[in-house]
Order: sequence, then C-alpha cells, then structure tokens
Amino acid sequence: MTESRLSRMLSNRLSLVVVAFRDENLNKADDDDNIHVRVADCLVNGIDLYGRKAFFLCASASQLRDHKAFFVIGESFEEIEEIRKRIIPNPESFTSTAKYLSRLGLFGTADRSVGDIEPALMAEIPDMKAENGSLVTDGAGYIKESLARDFIERAGLNWAPSAIQFRYGGLKGVLVILPDGHDIFQKYDVPILFRRSQVKFSTDHKEFGIVKVATLHNVQLNRESITLLESLFLSHHNNKEEWNFPDVIGRSQDAYLAQTAEMFQNTSTAYQALSQYLEPKLMKTVMNSNFDILNEPFFVQLLRCVHRMKVSDLCTKANIPIQNGCLVMGIPDYSDKLQTDQIFLQIRKGGEPAKVVTGRAIIYRNPCFHPGDVRVVEAVDVPELHFSQNVVILPTTRSAYSLSMSCSGGDLDGDQFSVIWDNAYIPPTSVVQDPLDYEHLAGSSAEESRNANNPKNLADFYVKCMQNDALGRVSHMHLALSDHMRQGAMDPMCKKLAESQVVAVDFPKTGINPQVPLLAIQTVMREGYPDFMEKTGETYVSKKILGCLYRSSKAFLLTYDLEEHMMDKISFELTLGKQVSDALIKKAGEVYKLYTIEMKHIMSQFALNQEEEIVLGRAIKWNTMLNSDRDKSAQYLREAYTQVKKRFLEKFHDLTPDGKELEWAAAWYEIPYSLRCESKEKPFFSFPWILHDWLCSLNKEKSDSSSRHYQVLEKELGETCLQALSADSNSGKFSLNLLKVNLEQKEEALKSIRHELREKCERDFFEVKPYGSTSVLLSEEGSDLDACVILLPAAELAIKENKDLDSLQDCAKHRHFLRNYISPVLDELFIEKVDLIDSRIPLIKGKMENGIKVDVSFNAVGLLKTRYLLRLYSHDVAYFPVVWILIRWARCSGIIKFHRLEDDDYIMETAAMYAFVIRLLETPSYDSMTPNDDDVLGLDLPSLLDYLQDWLDKDVSSSSGIQERIGKLLLTFFQRGQTLDDKEIMIEWPIEGAGDVTITKNNVLELKKACQRGYHILVRSRDARQLFVALGPTSFAVVKKLPPSLSNAIGKGMDFHARRLSTLTRAKVTIFEEPYHKRLVLRGEGPRRTLVDLLNQVMLLNQITNIFSIGIPRRRSSKYFMAGSMLMTVRGSQDFNSKICFTDCQGDCHPFHKVHQRSSVLMKYSKLMETKDWIDCIAVPKLQSKIIEQLGPMIERNDSKLHHLEVTSRFGTFYTLNIEDRLPKTQISIRLDDFIAGTEKGKCLRKCYEKDFLKAKKPIQKLSETSDETPMKMKELSQKRGDKNVQKTSKDLEKKDKGSGNIMISYIPGVFNPNTSDDQLLQESSSKEVFVKTLEGLGFSPDAMPGMSRICEEEKWLSNFVTKQGDELQLILDDQLKPIYLKDRNASVVHATFFHGQELAPTSEDLLIPATDLRFHLQTAVWHQQDSWAFKTIFEDGKDENLPLEITADGKPRPTEKTRKDNKKSLNLVKENDDILVFKKGDIQASVISGKMSTGTDLKEEYRYCHLSLYFPPEQLIQAFHHPTKLKALVKMYLEESIQVSEALEINIKEFNEDWKQRNKNLL
Repeated sequence: MTESRLSRMLSNRLSLVVVAFRDENLNKADDDDNIHVRVADCLVNGIDLYGRKAFFLCASASQLRDHKAFFVIGESFEEIEEIRKRIIPNPESFTSTAKYLSRLGLFGTADRSVGDIEPALMAEIPDMKAENGSLVTDGAGYIKESLARDFIERAGLNWAPSAIQFRYGGLKGVLVILPDGHDIFQKYDVPILFRRSQVKFSTDHKEFGIVKVATLHNVQLNRESITLLESLFLSHHNNKEEWNFPDVIGRSQDAYLAQTAEMFQNTSTAYQALSQYLEPKLMKTVMNSNFDILNEPFFVQLLRCVHRMKVSDLCTKANIPIQNGCLVMGIPDYSDKLQTDQIFLQIRKGGEPAKVVTGRAIIYRNPCFHPGDVRVVEAVDVPELHFSQNVVILPTTRSAYSLSMSCSGGDLDGDQFSVIWDNAYIPPTSVVQDPLDYEHLAGSSAEESRNANNPKNLADFYVKCMQNDALGRVSHMHLALSDHMRQGAMDPMCKKLAESQVVAVDFPKTGINPQVPLLAIQTVMREGYPDFMEKTGETYVSKKILGCLYRSSKAFLLTYDLEEHMMDKISFELTLGKQVSDALIKKAGEVYKLYTIEMKHIMSQFALNQEEEIVLGRAIKWNTMLNSDRDKSAQYLREAYTQVKKRFLEKFHDLTPDGKELEWAAAWYEIPYSLRCESKEKPFFSFPWILHDWLCSLNKEKSDSSSRHYQVLEKELGETCLQALSADSNSGKFSLNLLKVNLEQKEEALKSIRHELREKCERDFFEVKPYGSTSVLLSEEGSDLDACVILLPAAELAIKENKDLDSLQDCAKHRHFLRNYISPVLDELFIEKVDLIDSRIPLIKGKMENGIKVDVSFNAVGLLKTRYLLRLYSHDVAYFPVVWILIRWARCSGIIKFHRLEDDDYIMETAAMYAFVIRLLETPSYDSMTPNDDDVLGLDLPSLLDYLQDWLDKDVSSSSGIQERIGKLLLTFFQRGQTLDDKEIMIEWPIEGAGDVTITKNNVLELKKACQRGYHILVRSRDARQLFVALGPTSFAVVKKLPPSLSNAIGKGMDFHARRLSTLTRAKVTIFEEPYHKRLVLRGEGPRRTLVDLLNQVMLLNQITNIFSIGIPRRRSSKYFMAGSMLMTVRGSQDFNSKICFTDCQGDCHPFHKVHQRSSVLMKYSKLMETKDWIDCIAVPKLQSKIIEQLGPMIERNDSKLHHLEVTSRFGTFYTLNIEDRLPKTQISIRLDDFIAGTEKGKCLRKCYEKDFLKAKKPIQKLSETSDETPMKMKELSQKRGDKNVQKTSKDLEKKDKGSGNIMISYIPGVFNPNTSDDQLLQESSSKEVFVKTLEGLGFSPDAMPGMSRICEEEKWLSNFVTKQGDELQLILDDQLKPIYLKDRNASVVHATFFHGQELAPTSEDLLIPATDLRFHLQTAVWHQQDSWAFKTIFEDGKDENLPLEITADGKPRPTEKTRKDNKKSLNLVKENDDILVFKKGDIQASVISGKMSTGTDLKEEYRYCHLSLYFPPEQLIQAFHHPTKLKALVKMYLEESIQVSEALEINIKEFNEDWKQRNKNLL
C-alpha cells in the first residue's frame, strides 16, 4: 500500500489528518466572508478534535484546488514549525508563500519507499535546451538499470519499466532507466543523475520514494481533445474528403457501443470486459468451469455495471477509446538523434513482441484547450532508443522548440502524453496551429511576498485559493464557448480562455489569479450551456460533434434505476449438484449476515449504491469528497474489498467441517441465491464467489451455453412483450386496456358516421371501414381515425346510369361523392371540418364532439394493408404483440409521429414504418397464408382486440412456445435492422395492389442506428418494455416557459419540483429562472412518453395554482394554536434537542401546498435508542411536562372548554414548506429548538383562548434590478460563484438573509403516495384495508358509534368557512344537508409531533407511504348556538334552511347561486364522509374515516382521503392531572399505544406494497 513521506515521517509520534472544508452537503462552500474568516481561524489557531488540537501543516496543489489540507494532531504550534523545518530547513529562502506551500506539499505525495539513499550516489548534470532556448529535459534525469531494478524490487513491484517517477529530498521528477554501460554513466561514475530543473528545495531528508513507473495505457479521446480536433476540422473547409473528423469520431463511438452490447451476447467479449476489473485468477477459473456468465446472476450484475460505467463515461466525458494509440510517459531523447517534430515510440502489450510505431501521428497532453496543443509529429525508428519501451521519447537539442512545452505547457517530470497514429484522426499539416508560448505567459512566475512561512500568510493564501477557485469555471466556460462559437476553439476568445486556464492551473503555485474576457462571461451567461454539459439553468441543443456524440450515447444509457426488477426474473439453476444439510445452511446464513455488514460498511464509507461497484473496484459516480482523486479512491476501495475477501476466506477454512469443504462451499452459494437467509434486501451475490475455486470445482464440466442463452433470452423477451400488453396504463407504459377504451370511442365514431350516411343518403350507397393504425389495433391516444368510404352496388349502378360521371377517373368520382353526398352529412356530425376534396388525395378532415379526429377518404390501398396485417395476425398471433411493440417503440424513439407531443419531429410516416417492419420480419405473402381471417374481418374494433387477447391467453396457457416465437421475431427485427446496407431500399407490400414504399438513404441510416440502440436495449435489459423508455436518435426535450402565477408559486422550491417531476414522469427535469424576469423555464428531457406525462403534470400544477390563488386560499391570519403548544422530536433520538436536516417529502400533502417545496424531517446526526427506552427516558417526561404547562391554567379555572377536550393521535405526513429558503446557504441542518422557534414565528399563536386576531399585512413586493452591460475587457474571476458584473436572476437580486424568516409547516393524515399515478379510489380502499388490518392485529374490535365530539352517527358532510376576521367555522351536516352542529375549528392546546426521521426513497410504484409521523393532540373548540354571530355569518337570514351549499345531481357539492360572493369565497372546503369505521380496545377508541374532499374555486377540485385516528378518554387526563404518577402512566400509555400502531402500520404497509407490486408483475 502506498503512503507518503509525510505520513511515514510522523507515523511514530504524531497523527496526520486530512481536513476538507465543506458545507453540510459535502460540496465546496460558497463564496462567503464569514466562511473564509472561520477557515482562516482554523488554519492559524487549529481545530479542536475530541479534546485534542489539530494544527495546519501544509497543502499540496491538488489539495488547494479541492479545499483540503494536512493537519497534525499535536501539543503546540511549535511542533508544526519543527515538522516544516524538517522538510524545508531554510524557509526564509522562499519569497513566495504559494511556492513555499506547494513545496511543503511535495512530501504529501503518495509513493512507495525504497529506503534511505546516500547523496554520494547522485550527481547533478546540466539541463538541455532546444534551439529556441526552451528546456527540453525539464524534470528528467537518469538511473542505472541495475539500481533501478533493485529499487523496483524493494518497492514491491514486479516489472521492469523504462522510467520511474520519484521523490527524494527536495528533488522530484522522472529518472530514465538506461543500461549500466551507457556513456553518460562512464562520464559521471554515479548511478543516479539529476538535473537542476528537478531541484525544488534543499533538505536533509534521504528517503527515496517511487511515485509511479512508466506503463502503457489505452488512450481515450475526451471532450477537450475532440473540441480541438473539431476546431481544426472546421478550419479545413476546403477538402472534407481528405479528413472528415466528425464522420470518423461518430463511427468510432458507434463501433464502441456495439462492442459494449456484445458483452451480453458473446461469452468471449464478456470475459474480456470483466477481465479489465477482476483478478485474472478468478476469470481463468470461471472460464474453465461450467458456469454461464451470461446468465449467472453475479456476473450478469457485473456486466450491467461495467456497461453502465462505459456508457456513462461516453456521456459525461466523451471517452472514446482509440485502438491505434496509447497513453505513455514522456522522456527526453538520450540518443540526441531525434529532430524537430520527431518522436520515438516502442510499445509492448502483455506478452506480445515489441513494436516500433512509425509514420504520422498526433501527440497532446491533457488537459488541452489551445488549438496548438495538438501537435502533428513523425514517429521514426531510432535503433539507439530500442532499450526503452512504453514511453514516448521527445527530441532535445536538435529540435527547434520544446515539444513537451508545446503540449499544454507540459514537461518531463512524469507527464503523460497521448499518442495516436491512426490516420483517420490525424489532421492535415496545413491546419496545424502554432503552439501557445507557455513559457512567457503572464502568471508563469510566482507572486512574491515577505515572510512566506508566516502562519497568517499561509492562512491568507489558502483562503485566497478558496476565494479564487477558478480552474473548473474557466475550463467549463471554454468548453461552452467553443461549442457556441462558429470557429470553435479557434475563436480568439477561446484562445484567450486557454491562456487563462494555464494561469488558473498554476494558481496554487504562483498565487496569480487568472483573468478572462468579460465578453466571454457575458456570452456564456446569455447563450447558456450546451446540453452535453448537463448544467442546470439555460441550455441549448448543441449542433457540434460533442452534442451529437452525447445524445447518441445517452440513448444507450438506459434507465438502470428502473431495471432492478430484472434481477427478479433472471433464470438460473443451482447446478452445483451438491446436497446441503439444513445445519450448514443455517451456519452459512450466519456468516452471510456478517458479510453483508462488512459490505454495507464499505458502501457507506465510499458512498456507493451497489455491491458491484465494490467488486469492480470503481464507483459509477464518485462522491464529491472522493472525486478529486478517483485513482487513489479506487485503489483504497480495492484494498478494502481485498481485506474483506481475505478475512472471509479465513473464516471459511476455520469453520469448514472435516471433509465437507465442497458441501460448505455449496452452502455459501445457496444462501444468497435461494434467499434462505432472512432478508428482504437485494442479496450480495459476491458472497460465495470468494470461494471461486471451490465453486468451479463443483461445476467443472464445460459445455456450450450460447444456444441455451439465446433460448433464455428469447423466452424472456417474449414474456416481457406480453407483460407490456397487459401493463397498467397509469404506470407510464402502454396497455391494451387503454387501447380498448380508445378503440371503443373510435368504434362509436364509426357507427355514428355509418348511421348518418344511411339516414341522410337516399339510397344505400356507402360502407365505411377503418384503415390505418386504428384498424390494425396500433393506434395511440389522440391519433386520428382513418375512415375509408367504400362504394356499394347501389352507388356503382348510379355511376353507370350517369354517363358524365361514369366517364370520370376514379379520383374524380371520389371527389364527386365526397362533395355532394358525404361532406353535407358530416357537416351535422363534426364540430370542426376542413374539406380537402380538391387536393391530390381527396380528403375530409373533421373533429367530433367526443374529441375524436377523423379523416374520411376513399383509400382502398389503406384497406388492403389493413387486410394483410389482420391476416398476418390470424396466421400467427405472435405477430400481433411483436408489431404492437415495434410500432410503439418507433413512436417512443422518434422514428414516427407521437401524436400527444406538439411540434413532434420524426423521421418517417407511420405507413412506411409498417412496410419496414414487414420487410425485416420477412413475413409471408398474403396469398401464401391460410385464409382464415374472415372471422377477424367481421369483428368491430373492441371485439377484434378481445379476440386476439383470448387467443394469446390460450397459447400462453397451453405452453405452445409463443413466448419464444415472439422473442425470436423481436430479436430478428433488430439484428437485421442494424446490419442494413447504407443505401435506399424499396419495399414491396406482400399483397397485390398495395404498392411499394421507398425509404431514403438518410432514413435507412437513422433506422439502422435506432435498431442498434434497440438491440442494445434488448440484450442488456432482457426486457422488451425497456424499448418504451429509451431515448431516440436525437435528444427529446421540451422547454416551456411557465406562467407568471405558477412561476411565483413554485419559485422557492424549483429544485424540489424538478426532483418531484422527475420521479413522477421519469424525465430529467430542470427548472431555472430567466435573467431579469420572474418567470421560470422548465426543461424536460427523456423518452417521448415521459415528456407527455411531464406536460400533463405541469398542466395540473398550473390548474392548482389558479384554483388556490397561488398556492394558498386567501384568508386572514387565524390563530388555532395556543402559545407554547408545540412539541417536536424524532422518534428514538437520544437527544431531545437533536440536530435535524431535511429531505424531499414523499408523503401526501394538502392540495393547496402542491406548488410548494415540501420537506420532511430527517434524523442524521444522533444515535437512536430502543423504542421502549426512548418512551421512558425522553418522550414521556417531555410530553408530560408540556401537558402540565398547557392544560394547567384551564384546569385551575375549571374552564368550560374542558367539556369539549379531545385527546387524539393521528398518523400521516408532516412537512415544512420552502425550508431551503429559510436556512443559511451553507447549512442543511438545524437544532429542534431553533426549528420550533421558527415554526412558532410562522404560526399565529394565541396566548389565551379568547380571540385577538390581527390584520394581515400585505407583503412588500420587490422589483427586479437591472445592470448595464460593461465594455469588453478582461476581468478576474474573483468570486467563486458567479460574478457581480454579469446578469443575475431576480432570485439572486431578491435574496435576503436566510434563516431570519418564519418556518411554515403542515400535517396531513393518511398514507397516500402522491407520486403514484394510480387513482385515489384505489389508494383509499388500500389504506382502509391496511388500517383495519393494523387495528385488528393490535386487539381492536369493531365498535358502535361513540359519543365523541369528533364523530357522530349522522355526520355526513363537513363544510369549512373562513370569515373575513380569520375565524374558521366548521358546519357539520347529515346526509340530507341538515345542520347537526356548528363549531370553531379545534384549537390545539398541546400539539406534539413525533417524526419518523427516515429518508424515504422516491417511488411511483408503492401505493402507500410506509413511514408515518405521529401527531398527538390535546384540542378543544367552541360550539355555537343558532342565535350566535357565527351562525348568522353562515346563514344570512338566521335560518338553517337557507344553506349556502347544495349537492349537484352527480353528488358534488357547490355553493348555491344565491350565496353572496364573499360567502362563496369563505367556503373553502367540504368533506364528505363516505365510510366511518369505529374500533375499540379497552377505553381507547379508533376510527377509520374515508371519503372525498372538495376545495378550490367553487369547490371544483376533488380529492379522496382515508384517515386513522386514536381517541383517548379526556376525563382520565383531567382526573389524573394532579397525580403525577397517574399522569405519567397515562402519558406513557398514550405514547405506547400510538407508537405501537405506527410501527405496525409501517410493517403492514411494506408488506402490502410488496404484495401489490408482485400482483402487478403477475397480471399476465
């Protein structure tokens, strides 16, 4: 394991700590003076860590960029000074704080120690210069081969490189390995030679460390190099045939993507892919066994993870591997034979013979931003250099300039250079640009300062680095500007930014801040970022290479999170053939549980989401803290997993029964695979593979598994096709149920047209039949009904009797009948109609009253195609689901029109797609099929669908192999489609008279790519349904400006709503604000189906906004919470005043809060206690104290309102509104006391029950500010986030001091999941089922109606009125709308909330939310008599007969027409209790009340509800009040019973959700 010289230096006496300065989200802190002052204080005075002091020591350049630093736990600052002097004895020699700090940081570099080396073994040799005077040996010396081998052996390495990167004392750089007999060693007679350029400072430290050795790596293009090559291509506009870089890079990515798909089909490719990550011994053992890695769950998961990594890298980095290229370390030419623009490169891969590369090549170094960074060179063969392999040797004194310096300012101290000798990537010499003069750039020399080692100066410089963290911003700006500007990186502004990037890179060493063109900042802010950068805010679709590559690769980045169900259906067999005893299974289960604990610990430590990342040694997406050094993080991850495997291998041997090694190994295998351990979590399949030798010995016999794999694949694809047909349409997928509704509507439209034609025409002239998508059951919601008019014999006879008509062409006859007969009839039937009778194809377009759009014509060809497809269905019903799937795939992937998307961009017409499907499936001709379609042709549309469904069901139940036939047809289509020739194709319909279809070459190319994507989806996911959620050939996106009212409503919760809409619709959603405007812009990206759902959700949000007047009904401030009534804590928290943070609320909410950001309380920083201990030690004392405090005054004065006292517990969701706007920007947590205080500010609390309403103040509206454009000039990036001189959004301009405002909270009982698309009636019935099961399971039994104020036998309707003064009056009515009683809204005397504190994953599949927040209430209310002011407020004439509410014929409440306008506004809510179930256990009563709620303008919005409540006798509380022991026991009973119900609910809901999902899976 590598360590640093610094850690080894301190290992015996002091502890080294790496400190990262982050906000609570572990992101770099925003630019804030208070933060900087705090950081400076930590650096100067140290940090207290558990009673010990940690002092700042140093920070390397990379640490400075990542806001990290080395601290040492010591006794005093003097110790730190001593350590620094051990590293650099003469700090006074430094005149730059930046340089001093960077030199100290050299000791923090990880290396492998080879021990102390005496200086006598080393000698200094002069640096060499190019003809222009620049250094060409910067950072490179020499070492004898024999000594290098000794060093490598001591370091624990087992290969002989050509160069090593090292650290020794104040030296750094590379030592080139040369033969012992080389002339240079004869001259100096020492084994190590270094140069002056390698000396960074003087020190007495003698330890020699190897940082890395020269090795050969595969080269990959990235965004920077592609941008530069594209810019050179754009300047090469004369001859694209000579060098067409866009075509080359596009084909390379397509080939790479095709290769990644092969790993799911080809065993050899799969082994090759996994071998890049797994140890060779494991792969070799598995290859020689009978395990089929294409179907074995453990390896299938690994392949999926590898695939995701590869495609993710394509999307985020454009990492395209190049075969004829490599990434190698650069060294100087020790033969002095190479001339200007010549290189020497000899490579050796594995056991292959060495190869010398010759010919033209390009060389560059990452990161690269200037067009001159890409150098075209000539690779030559120099025999004197054959000793060196897997390094690139650059010219020295015979070169006109420094080639390494020309490559992005590089040197030879260990820099890696990319070399590509594939001619397709090498630009013509004529377009190669002059290199940037890096040596003389402003900012290349360090900023001078006095007392460089002064602690305050060090702290000030560190803070300055935090303030001027410009590196990433400059590179992102360059990337965005290069994409936007026509010349790309050749644009002068981009070249200037390339210079700024160099200064930004060197800032930690120089302290000089980069300057960038102000016009560049303004351009990027104005135009936004290209889509491939995946930035939030204003974006656009990039038309350049990176944009095309991004969208093409993103189409392959499948919905991994939605595919976890795939593991439930992977077919595998326990083929080990070893009987395992129950005792061993139990024993193995215990070991497995220990293994899961260790694996979860690693996942938590490295912030990983799945086991496969641990096994492969790489995260799909690294945590922010680990991302800055991914290589080191991956190394530590691999080492951690290696230790786990080692421990459990030892445990296997220790626990193996005598002579039962194989049986013991089989037990390990069976545990996770059969899920016989008691766990509902995803199993850790890696557990048994620690014993891969034993497993493979149990499964030795090798067999050909490729044919079996295809059989399994075809069957699974067929099964998922049939599941797609029967899927619930509300889940976001297509469904035959939805199709049937659509067909029924269109069949009714057809019947209406037929009826009208028969009634209005004198004779029976016409028959009307459907054709097109509807006729073959392939229509979609919103598509047109194509109706073909057929002339009957009576019409034909009429034509013959009319010579003028008989002499006309068929088209003219059709126009005659359309104009004179059909159009007048349709005038009465259509609400909209357009006659296109005189067009080339005579047509009448119209819209019926039910919204169905109809095209009426004489399209006999369309009828022939319909007849062919229906006969095809009747020939083999397997064709129906296949064609159904393919047409929907074509709609979702942008090949044909998706009617529900406005301005849809598609490739070809739907009719042409039918022909394409028939061509690739090679369906039989019409005449060759058995003519058994007469029954089918005679059916109406819904009956036809039922007929085919019944046929499918029959074939499935009879095990006729229909799944395999469907899967095979589907695979055949995509396999043939991706191998099409790149030329125009002519398709002849296999039925006479249907004509030909021509598909152009461009469309063939698009179809070919689409088929490649489709094939990729099928073989990777093994699920045909995934075709519907795949992206198409272009990025599907909608950009919608939100109305001002909706923008204002959701403005404070933009990120929350983006996340919520993403969960609901599965589209990628971003919401951002237009500069200088208060309007928000929504951008959605994803499959077409998800975008339709997204637009529907936005429409619903807008409706809610309009109904509730921007979120909340207008009313005066009301006071129904007594001062001091609030009590809040997290269940199980040891600290009652614990620190809480917030997460997106997944529970239900009040309708008028849907447009707000809603957050739940999350327990993150406190340990949890056992429930029993928490109740006794924490909850009971606090709740008892609160009851005494609040109820005491009322009991002392024997308050009459005690007669209406209620003691209740309810179960639902607590949430806070727009909490992010209330917290400081670096804070995500808050103490509960502070949270309660902020909450009480947000409530109108009354000190006594008598009302003291105050007038609500009108909010002060702020106006957006503007700023004038400043002239073009250079500007320092002096602020970390944004810039004062560029455009700001109104949100930025209006931002005030967060944390000073009130916190708004709410609570809604019930367990509905608002993210599911299933209807609320289903959620209501499901909630009722779970509530009843929970109560009965806890000993509650059904009871008669109790005489409590909350429930009475006659209660049917509850209407809520809000008066002008702010009173809330509740009128209870029976089923005849007769008033039962009128009261004030209940006022809370004690209002306690016990949060569940869990972080719930957003899901649209669960019907119910499993975790509930417990709300405990002591509340009372005033009941009003008939002559009271409240009664007269509602009943204007004082008579209860004149109720301002009525019920419509369909059972919906609404204000009466006679009701005054102000009374209509005050009636804001009406609840109808459909069902009241009452239960009892001892003195405790419970109710399950369900019904519907009407709210909004004129009560037009309707929502369902189902609530569970517990009722405790209030008289017991009053009697026990003055008896502390009794009161404590009573409070304990309240909590125990309530939490018992809550915990049982959680268990029952989880079980219900699992059963519900399983029922959906088994629908077929």
